[in-house]
Amino acid sequence: MRLPMSHTPINKTIVGRQFANFRILRLLGRGGMAEVYYGWDVKLDRPVAIKVIDARYRNDPEYSQRFVNEARAMAAWHHPNIIPIFYADDEDGYSYYVMEYIHGLDLEQVISEYARRQELMPLADVIRIGRAAAQALDYAHRQGVIHRDVKPSNLLISAENRAVLTDFGIAMNVQLGTMGEVFGSPHYIAPEQARRSSQAVPQSDLYSLGVILYEMLVGARPFDDPSPTSLAVQHLTQEPPSPRWVNPDLSPAVEAVLVKALSKSPQDRYSSGKELIDALEAAISTPPETSPFIPAGAPVEAPAGMPLRKLSRTTVDQIVSEQLKILPPIMVEEISAKPGARSSLPSSPLALIGMGCGILLVVGILTSLVVFLKANLDKDVDQANALPRTLETQPAALPFNTWTPLPQRTSNPQSTSAIPSQTAGVAPTQAPSVVVQNTPTPAPAELPAPTATAPSGNDGDQFVMYYNDTSFYMKNLSGKDRSIYPIAFERLDKNGDPTNRFDGWRWGNIYSNFRDGYCLVMEVLDRSDYLDPPECRNRHLVIHRPPSNRDYIFWTKDKDSKEFRVLWDDAEVGLCSIKEEFCEVYLP
Repeated sequence: MRLPMSHTPINKTIVGRQFANFRILRLLGRGGMAEVYYGWDVKLDRPVAIKVIDARYRNDPEYSQRFVNEARAMAAWHHPNIIPIFYADDEDGYSYYVMEYIHGLDLEQVISEYARRQELMPLADVIRIGRAAAQALDYAHRQGVIHRDVKPSNLLISAENRAVLTDFGIAMNVQLGTMGEVFGSPHYIAPEQARRSSQAVPQSDLYSLGVILYEMLVGARPFDDPSPTSLAVQHLTQEPPSPRWVNPDLSPAVEAVLVKALSKSPQDRYSSGKELIDALEAAISTPPETSPFIPAGAPVEAPAGMPLRKLSRTTVDQIVSEQLKILPPIMVEEISAKPGARSSLPSSPLALIGMGCGILLVVGILTSLVVFLKANLDKDVDQANALPRTLETQPAALPFNTWTPLPQRTSNPQSTSAIPSQTAGVAPTQAPSVVVQNTPTPAPAELPAPTATAPSGNDGDQFVMYYNDTSFYMKNLSGKDRSIYPIAFERLDKNGDPTNRFDGWRWGNIYSNFRDGYCLVMEVLDRSDYLDPPECRNRHLVIHRPPSNRDYIFWTKDKDSKEFRVLWDDAEVGLCSIKEEFCEVYLP
């Protein structure tokens, strides 16, 4: 399930644990009554989404029963547009169920991308997504369940262009009644539900779907106010702005469908999702000259300052593909260090014997390889050790892993052909040039100025780092992809000597290609107040979460350490002040 990265304080007793076959890796999001986590099915080797009852309701028998009923009801559902349930259980006091993880975007993200482009979603996509949501709602209504929180963020668009309705977390089973406390999302709430949650009916979900259709076709929601109470009053008392006055390209027939879908009374709306989408599709295909007139009483005032948008030529599946050029954020949790984590070692004696034999075989092969390499490299290593480790030394033949620079390249940042990019896991045959920053480069307005400086002409590929005591983010601004493996960081003591080291292979073993415009992340596992800079939000390649006692955490404040340095193939390319919490380097 592709969701925006959440840095809501997490339940520290959950992350890193394993329930049944499902390992909990990170928090995806938190609703009013439950938390959803990204997890891994260790038996079937696939990602999953795990919904866990919120701690506030864990000792509430009524809600716990409703949570179980929700899982039981949905587990029996089979519909292509409703997220399926794989498993449900109660373990150590935690009620949870496991769902399919959707690799994609939610509709809110898609709509936001069209808004950023000042465009409207193509009509064919509006119908396709709207019909998928309508079919899912009709199916749920036939099962006696009202969703009550239909909104774009609960509609997921997968990489395969499949639209899925999720989060029935506040769904009401009509036969059981309502908890009486669920309000729903104020921008999309039906008038009767805003008045009293127990008055929600199937047409309440269809009203919310009508708001979504209005937003996709017009480019704005019918009502908008920072106050949830004011929004509820608007849904109760005001007619929505005329869609055609906001988007003159809409036909009167389309406007008539939207106005009916947003009727104040449930009886005046469409009786089913299918009826609503069939009417909208017919209206869109109706020539303007045969379209009916605008219904009497429809308001004509458009939202102030609303820009006129035209239909986009970029389809939703193209939007999703563009945003998913990389894998979704990958979490690397060091769960073996967490209390209560389950061991992945085999338990039977025969399995342990087999593992031991395998390890001995691998060790033998590696030992032979080391002996062979040592025999062939001793001469070069002896020469390297005889060289002073200074920037001025430049022999004709360079062994790898020295501190000696290559001849100076031109100052053009695009001229990088002199040093080919390294393939992950392959040692370079020559040491890269050492780039030491000298000229400060302005940081983003909300961040402190960088402490490391760039050489004349900013020679090299630009990377920036944001960090605080809980998290570290490195972003690739080079304009091209780079290997992760040669990157390393070392904390320096008061004398400038390294005290610990973090190597890029900890990221690279998961995702070796440092994509342009994306971030590598470290977040301390037992902390929650992560920095989460907007420059990296939803642009993560790999998130490594070590416990706070790991000896390679290099960027946090320490009385005996004020700086850390950035290395590229063991050559220093930047020196960063820890207290500044921002640094910029240029990699060769």
